[in-house]
Amino acid sequence: NNNSIKNNEKHKTQFRPIADWYKDYAMLQEVTKSAMKIASGGELTLVHTVDEISDFSVTSFYRVGLELGLVDRGDIISYEAKR
Repeated sequence: NNNSIKNNEKHKTQFRPIADWYKDYAMLQEVTKSAMKIASGGELTLVHTVDEISDFSVTSFYRVGLELGLVDRGDIISYEAKR
């Protein structure tokens, strides 16, 4: 379970445990990105507002989309690069 792994890692760093809703919210984000990519005919630009994404943020679940091939690395840019 990804939440258990993240909670174990968080415990080592003195952060609070991950909330129960964390995984559902993160997966909803990934499903939404995939649906938007399909609805737009395969075009998607994913812009992250920070260059370094914490392993403990909901945003970190974008890696799941990459691993599953739902999002291409070339579709991702940082907000800073866009300025």
